[in-house]
Amino acid sequence: MTDRKIFGLVVRLVGIAMVIYGLGYLQGALSLYLQAMSSDASKGYSPAAYLIAGVLALTTGVFFVKAEWLVRFAYGRESDPT
Repeated sequence: MTDRKIFGLVVRLVGIAMVIYGLGYLQGALSLYLQAMSSDASKGYSPAAYLIAGVLALTTGVFFVKAEWLVRFAYGRESDPT
């Protein structure tokens, strides 16, 4: 495996981790929203803050999963080995 492929793999793994992180935040936003509907007490962060963080993390994660351009920027165009 070349350095270029390893870098691409690491970038995609970071992207997958960010997607999972974002989905966790979105689940937290839904949980806080449902909890706020059932009671009047709102402690801590609002569901909107979790929603914003979740959407940003999810968007960043998808951006890194699709970031072949970042590999090209870091290593240049892949040359033909023949």
